[in-house]
Amino acid sequence: ALQRAKQYSPQYLAAAIASAAAHEDRVQAKAALLPTLNAFNQYTYTQGNGTPTGVFVANNGVHVYDEQATLHAELFSVTRHAEYRRAMAAEAAFAARREIAARGLAATVFQNYYAVIVAQRHTENARRSLDEARRFEDLTEKQERGGEVAHADVDS
Repeated sequence: ALQRAKQYSPQYLAAAIASAAAHEDRVQAKAALLPTLNAFNQYTYTQGNGTPTGVFVANNGVHVYDEQATLHAELFSVTRHAEYRRAMAAEAAFAARREIAARGLAATVFQNYYAVIVAQRHTENARRSLDEARRFEDLTEKQERGGEVAHADVDS
């Protein structure tokens, strides 16, 4: 019942989604602290004229291969570290809200479960009382017909 309640409770689902979004924000903030690498490669093909002395080519040669890489890291970025700490705090806050929603939902489910149990027991007790009253009425009617009980004791 608790698992089903978690599936359909709008408050719990909203808290769980907000917690997941805060977790993703923290992951992205941590990724922003990591260095970035950009790579560029290029191949320029220029057709030669076939002579051993060559001809003037506007490039550095007939076949040119260019490889470049750039590594960038903000080692002492106070802003990035503050964003990461803020994201961690937000994730903790939303996780706590999700936990509070789960506890409230569990309390409601348990309360309703026991209310159903009590209602079932009341129904069973009422059914038994009705059966006993019918038996008592039947018994007193039989005793009246047999002359063992006065008519005033049986209200038919």
